[in-house]
Amino acid sequence: MKNFLKFLLITFCCINLVSCSNDEPTTAPVVIVPPVIPPITTVFKPAVVNIVAKSTTARIAATKRLVKTIRFTSTSVFNYKYKTKFTDAEYKALPTDNLYDPTEEALNVNTKKYDERAYTYNVSNNLEKITINNLAFPSDNSSPAYAPIIFTYLESGARTQVTRYQDAGAVLLYEYNSIGQVIKAKEVNGTLRYTFEYDENNNISNKYYYTTDAVGNPRPQYRYTYVYYSNSTYIKNWIEVNADGTEKVNATVTYTYNKNLTGVYNNEPIYKVLMDNIEGLAYLHIISNTSGSNPKYFYDVDGYLIKYDKNGLNDANDITLFIYQ
Repeated sequence: MKNFLKFLLITFCCINLVSCSNDEPTTAPVVIVPPVIPPITTVFKPAVVNIVAKSTTARIAATKRLVKTIRFTSTSVFNYKYKTKFTDAEYKALPTDNLYDPTEEALNVNTKKYDERAYTYNVSNNLEKITINNLAFPSDNSSPAYAPIIFTYLESGARTQVTRYQDAGAVLLYEYNSIGQVIKAKEVNGTLRYTFEYDENNNISNKYYYTTDAVGNPRPQYRYTYVYYSNSTYIKNWIEVNADGTEKVNATVTYTYNKNLTGVYNNEPIYKVLMDNIEGLAYLHIISNTSGSNPKYFYDVDGYLIKYDKNGLNDANDITLFIYQ
């Protein structure tokens, strides 16, 4: 702000000097000074850190636990714009990795909220349940889509594995290989729903979703492939598998990511299986992608992700705030 005021003062003086000497009006150029945001010196930390095997080196020793998320949805739905202290132009000009400005809390007291989620943990500090409350459409809370998400664990020595995962009314039971990677997910009645394959670096390479054919046998209906590159990018393909085994690529997205953070591109089989393709993956600091969204990430002074803006205010406001304990 000091620099901006100084600039205005100098500009004002220059305009007056020119005007007095030439006796002609002069218009000062409009200059947008981007806001100065202090850099974060600590390692960035994602919001959810508990859904990983304790034996993996990528596990973050969390000193804060996520206890609540608040999501504000797009203006196109509710016409209540999420407010920042910046103009739209200033906000769009911000690079990601910025500190969250708490003045937004006062600005958004009356801003429409979409849903709130409460996160609870077991005695071993593993995420046990996510309770969802749809504030925008309360009548929807009775539907399976808003039932609590529940994790059940098997703890053996240093390793913790999710054995049962319940979401949107569906329950999946997980099976692992000898090094702790998820290889199958079945329904309670034994019906195969997912299988998983990994590359030589133990990153997930293929994820299959199964349906049941006319005689009751499982067959792949969708395949998701992942290809990783050394320049911190990976490509995800959404592929439809026809009954005759032929495939059709429905979508391809290239992600650029931060290698220092947990995510689908690191060796974390539990996290990437459970959180892939839903909110969890979005919260893991994708620097850029080719799907059209330009997310922004904001952190507190300790490096914890505290605000996620799905679209970077480009075309809608889809904001999630994270509250820690």
